[in-house]
Amino acid sequence: MTRRTFFEFLGTGLCVLAGSLVIAGSRVQVILRKVRGRLKAYSSLPSGGVEQQVVELPREGERVSVERALNSRCSSDYDNDPEIFHWGMFDTSARLSSNQVDRIVRLAERCRLSERGTRVETDQEALTFSADAAELEHAREARMIESGMQQQAVCLVCAALGAALVFDSQGPDGTYLSNQHFVATKMRLGAMKPSYGKSFWSTAAPENERPWLTGNLPDPKRDSQAPLLMAIEDFQPNRKDGARATLSDVSQLLWAARGRTPHLYKSNPWGLTIPTWQGLQNISSVHVAASSKLYQYVNWKNGRPTHRIEAEATAMEVDHLQHLAPGTDCFLVLTTDEAHTRALWEVGYQLLNIILQARALGLSYRTQVLSEKDRLGFAGMSRGTPVAMVALRAANERLLESI
Repeated sequence: MTRRTFFEFLGTGLCVLAGSLVIAGSRVQVILRKVRGRLKAYSSLPSGGVEQQVVELPREGERVSVERALNSRCSSDYDNDPEIFHWGMFDTSARLSSNQVDRIVRLAERCRLSERGTRVETDQEALTFSADAAELEHAREARMIESGMQQQAVCLVCAALGAALVFDSQGPDGTYLSNQHFVATKMRLGAMKPSYGKSFWSTAAPENERPWLTGNLPDPKRDSQAPLLMAIEDFQPNRKDGARATLSDVSQLLWAARGRTPHLYKSNPWGLTIPTWQGLQNISSVHVAASSKLYQYVNWKNGRPTHRIEAEATAMEVDHLQHLAPGTDCFLVLTTDEAHTRALWEVGYQLLNIILQARALGLSYRTQVLSEKDRLGFAGMSRGTPVAMVALRAANERLLESI
């Protein structure tokens, strides 16, 4: 071994050791947060005798951008500590008015691909996401994806307005209340305390004990001039007259779908632009196909949040995808990676994020829920069942070849 080779070997070893120490240190931090949570006295819901004032939501929320809302999205709880369980914190001294709740629901119900089948029911600050059971017999996957879109719309509107929410699970496959009534999930809304210092919002990348790892895609933007509420008011599942997508645009869409954000979940640095079922990271995934190449989006690498794509072993027959969406040549494909219905809801979360981000970028796009026949062209996909896609017009036919 030459002297140069020895020092190169030593340097590599020290880098690996340093990385291991960082990961070990972050695990200790997670454990300490969880121990603190067990020793902590939890705040509870206010009793019936406590007078709650209607909260005045911050006016800035009307102008919060799509990207800032995505980056700030989080669930809330009553433990008054963002590092233990949920990052968000309910303000138990205040409540939302019926008009505020109705506005959130009205916006969420716009985010759908059809005019029937799913709905959001309200009971003061409690929301129920339900569907017609008879409709599910014919279009279950599409309706559950739409329900996921509406759930995520509530999450994003609350993130923009500075309101709190928490899911009330009805099981990984939802619950049939009768032969006519199916409940996907429930939520509770409420007033919220600022979770990012004195602010309800953040434009920061993950920066805790597991800092951001630069990937092979352009780093995402976490703010813009496109208000989230305006994008939802003008919700369109398809847009023909927009711009062609650059590599930076595709990068931004992938981050919107499933990108890492600065908040913690269950004491772990697992913040995402979407909610996760009890922190599970692998019940769905996002892929991109262009120029007969297929890539998977990766947001976690070597114990750190990142932003990259990795080539899959099998090429994709893009001709088949272009037949499904004529005039397009770049495709974001969303897959379920397990059989539970919760994976379809998660696809809906990601699909809505992509649509809103594409609208904010001014892109041309087409949304499609895939039928069994549509999936024939995906036979070589190494992971997951493709259930939805967003088709784009690429600005460059060799869009991803530089990756």
